[in-house]
Amino acid sequence: EAVSIDKDGIKISGSADVNFDSRDNFFDVFKKKPILEEEGVINIPSSGIKDIGIDFKMGKINITGSETTNEITIKFIKKVYGTDLAAAKESLVQMKIEQDRSGNKLDLETNYPDEYPKGVRNLAFEIDMTVPKNIGGNLNISNKYSHLKASNILGNINADSKYGEITLEKIDGNISIDSKFGQINLDLPKNYGFKFKGDTKFGSMSCSFPTSVEDGITVANIGDRKHSILVSNKYGHIKVNHG
Repeated sequence: EAVSIDKDGIKISGSADVNFDSRDNFFDVFKKKPILEEEGVINIPSSGIKDIGIDFKMGKINITGSETTNEITIKFIKKVYGTDLAAAKESLVQMKIEQDRSGNKLDLETNYPDEYPKGVRNLAFEIDMTVPKNIGGNLNISNKYSHLKASNILGNINADSKYGEITLEKIDGNISIDSKFGQINLDLPKNYGFKFKGDTKFGSMSCSFPTSVEDGITVANIGDRKHSILVSNKYGHIKVNHG
């Protein structure tokens, strides 16, 4: 897989996961109407689960913490983009959300066909996921070519993203994000105290609180410094709002 950047934006060639025209925005293809869709719901008892791992490759995922649930609920839409209805049906069957429970850890992964049949351009999941607000541990998210939003979570969030956008709101825990090309948006509660370290090589950063620079890293100490925020974005923008 090769990535190049010029006046037309970011271009990918040789990727087995994405098939974009060279001048397409990464997510322009998903603005078009899919040729086929299928909805579903997965309910998982959350008792005993302290760590949740999510490997999400393509589409959109929204994760919301709820004070009134004792389940992990995953509402999903499988979407197929292309021109061949028979090939789309074949691909739809192979799109799955896999579960693996080991002790107090739950791993979720979106899986796709190894190869797209002729007449299928792209596949995507749109996921709306509800978890108990107090997960009591870690939410670990691998986000490749998708938009991720997580809100109202009491627990630590670790996220890595390749080309997708990440938005976190009302998080009460430590935050660690590593991104390459997507934008990072953090909206932190007013009473949230933290130590901040932010780094971007070719992107930009804006923070609503005073910062300084140490050894090329943007740093800040806010309030009681109870939590840690580590944010790195190679080519994208980092925006952090506090209060």
